[in-house]
Amino acid sequence: MIFCTLFNWLYLPQGIALYHSIARTVRGGEFTLFVLCMDDFTLNALRALSLPNLRPVPFAEIETDALRAVRENRTIGEFCWTCTTPLLRHVIAQQPADAVVSYVDADLRFFSDPSIVLAEMANGSIYVHEHDFAPEHAELQMVAGRFNVGLVAFRNNQEG
Repeated sequence: MIFCTLFNWLYLPQGIALYHSIARTVRGGEFTLFVLCMDDFTLNALRALSLPNLRPVPFAEIETDALRAVRENRTIGEFCWTCTTPLLRHVIAQQPADAVVSYVDADLRFFSDPSIVLAEMANGSIYVHEHDFAPEHAELQMVAGRFNVGLVAFRNNQEG
């Protein structure tokens, strides 16, 4: 399984916890977690930890003029959200045809094999799920949107 996430030094503990939850739950331990390091501290820390199957991605690998232009006008949270798509595109481009790459928020944890969730994708090219707010909290959709993008997956094909 191929995962990617991103975080800075503030989310380093959460990101390491995500890594360990994947390592503990992925069947056979066969996974790769690409981490877009939003700062040099995170990059150096992850390189020093040298965790198996974790691939630190220096921010420079995805940085573009367009990202530099919007960085100054966004909070760090907003800027991280902006970087999700460039990260996914970067990781997918390195994978063979039909490989599935899943983006997961750094503060997520898996308590059982993530392939169970992704089995819903079947032979599809895109996995996204709705928030599915309880009726008494339906107004939250106005703020959070219809879809929860904390876990999404894309197949390396034309549609994905």
